[in-house]
Amino acid sequence: MCGVKAFLACVFGITLGRGKTGLTQLEQLAARYIADFKAGKRDGFDDLAKFVQSWGTKPPWTLHAYLTAAKEFLLYCCDVELGTKDRRALRGMMPKGMGEAQTEDGLLTREKLRAILLHSRDIKLKALILFLESSGIRVGEALQLTLSDVKLVPESGSSEPFAPMVSVRAETAKEGHSYFSFLSSEAVEALNEWLKVRDHYLASGLFRRGKNMVRKERQQTTPRRPPTADQVFPFTYDSANKAFGQVIREAGLYVKDKRTGRSAYHLHLLRKYFTSKMKLRVPPEMVEVMTGHRGYMGGVYNNQYTQQDYVEAYHKGEPQLLVLQDTTKLEAATAKLGETKNELTRVSTYTQSVLAENKNLQATITKWDAYFTEKFGKPTEKVADELAHELVAEKLAQQSAEVQAEQDLAEFDKLVALKSKKRA
Repeated sequence: MCGVKAFLACVFGITLGRGKTGLTQLEQLAARYIADFKAGKRDGFDDLAKFVQSWGTKPPWTLHAYLTAAKEFLLYCCDVELGTKDRRALRGMMPKGMGEAQTEDGLLTREKLRAILLHSRDIKLKALILFLESSGIRVGEALQLTLSDVKLVPESGSSEPFAPMVSVRAETAKEGHSYFSFLSSEAVEALNEWLKVRDHYLASGLFRRGKNMVRKERQQTTPRRPPTADQVFPFTYDSANKAFGQVIREAGLYVKDKRTGRSAYHLHLLRKYFTSKMKLRVPPEMVEVMTGHRGYMGGVYNNQYTQQDYVEAYHKGEPQLLVLQDTTKLEAATAKLGETKNELTRVSTYTQSVLAENKNLQATITKWDAYFTEKFGKPTEKVADELAHELVAEKLAQQSAEVQAEQDLAEFDKLVALKSKKRA
């Protein structure tokens, strides 16, 4: 409907209103256009070309979607189906850079995120921001999560390393396949606080009165679809985006892109922030999998790591994602823990080598003992005592010889010193 509305507004050179007034105007313009077309006053291709050429510097992907809607309108209402030449001509008129982002994004830092959170007085928005920033999942995917998709505590009796996990289902994922990510301790704390009041929010019906995270109420032209009972964040993308934009302004961070007229700071930046921070500590292929990019490097890394590998990797990168906490002590403790773990690994390896060597020596002794027993028979207790006595005597004689040699060497040194003195 937005594409048809923009197309007809361009063709007739007027601006349509909002709400019921806008819908009424749209119906009138559509009927007028169909009548003019049947009367031979309109040419579908010329009107589409005018629409494309008047687009200017606005986002080209929006034009692509609007143009598709306009062509569908012409096809079903005016029976206009463009030929190959016409489609190629329109494609040549499209603005450049269709595969690139047109809005220059702002640089999101920990300090800016802290300011945004401090201005987020609404617990719903604060929980959503920390949820997106610490998991890296897409906004649209997060808004479709159910309570069963989020696991905040480990299973009872489990001794394996654990991190609060988010599971994105295939039917709600943008790329059509399921994947998982994790949440930081800050995100879990904010989410638990939000879940305490979530049922009250649903029961109060705020989402039906147009407030839905937005401070200023506005008249709704159509009733809002009520959220499901198990939805984690029961509000729309439009509501969340407007609330985030309001907080950006209050934090003094609002910057308008001169080319597209859009804000340089938006909710999608939280996903970029997660990716850039995690890659400082975690292998890039693991970060790509945690953000749902299963096509990374042809998917060759998908089965290279276990879920526990991802848990340990997330714990390693989590200090980079904490916004409200002082991470200096945490990073130092994490580094010390890593050193201790490495030292324990080295000690364990050395112990295992010593045990293996001892086992080999014991096997050798047993082998030779068996050989001598077979060759000479098992020695009696008296023979064993005599052998022990001989070994002790031999050791004492060796020590006496060493002492005597040291004494002789000292006497020799004295004689040499005396002769040197007499010559002098």
